Amino acid sequence: SETWMQIKADIMNAEMTVPEVSEAGCLGMALLAGSAVGVYRNVKEAVETTVKVTKRYEPDAHRAAIYNENMEVYKDLYPALQSINHRIARF
Repeated sequence: SETWMQIKADIMNAEMTVPEVSEAGCLGMALLAGSAVGVYRNVKEAVETTVKVTKRYEPDAHRAAIYNENMEVYKDLYPALQSINHRIARF
């Protein structure tokens, strides 16, 4: 969905693109294989000559900053809750 793609762009603070193909995973594997056997010089060339992008999602700087701040909180919170999570998992 468009909403999910925008969220991913904001979380990663990077452009997200939607390829024209419906089976992008399969195409990606084929491009990796083509690069490995020398059909393409490298993966970048394989992608640039093969993949057609239908839509681009640019990150929103304000939302990206919020996600980044929340990630810092999560990184502090996770180890602090680890023993509690193990206790809960035993139920």
